Amino acid sequence: MQADALVAFVIGSPSWFPWLEFAQAFTILYLAWAVLEVLNSIIGRGKSGQGQEGRGSYAVVLLGLVLSISLAFVIRELNVGVATGGAQLLGLALMPAGVVFREWSIAELGASFSTRVVIKDGQRLITKAPYCRIRHPAYGGALLTFVGVPLALGTWAGAIVIAVTALATFLYRVNVEEKALLAKFGDEYREYCRRTWKFLPGF
Repeated sequence: MQADALVAFVIGSPSWFPWLEFAQAFTILYLAWAVLEVLNSIIGRGKSGQGQEGRGSYAVVLLGLVLSISLAFVIRELNVGVATGGAQLLGLALMPAGVVFREWSIAELGASFSTRVVIKDGQRLITKAPYCRIRHPAYGGALLTFVGVPLALGTWAGAIVIAVTALATFLYRVNVEEKALLAKFGDEYREYCRRTWKFLPGF
């Protein structure tokens, strides 16, 4: 399949982008992100431990985010809130930045990473970078990518919709996780919360 045909097959309209190479870069990044998230889901499944609260929270997050990404494409197709030039370049830059930050965060969790809210026997609170300043950097990285996608597509309206939707779903998931962490680590986690941000520096 030729590069321009692949772009059209994956995202619909190469004309959304300033030049063909930009569209190709977006397509590669978008597909790589999707593959990594599938791998994360597979790796994170099946972990067992104590306190498996919120078993359906991951499914809720996935559903909300898939719907929001789909809506971003629809918004761009309808040419609502079109933003080109610098906004698209910013979006394209945010996509890999978010992916790298998320994968780094997941790697630092190691065996503690799970798509379920699981506290394993003997698990310790991880506070090394990037967790030394941010409690949920994997979600922070995902936020960067989710906002980057509609911006790269060329719609600021889509970016706002996804930002709101992604933040709402992540806050729902984080609420479940933090209840389990408080139950396990108590005052240690409360102190950790006092000196860290939730998703990204300053936020």
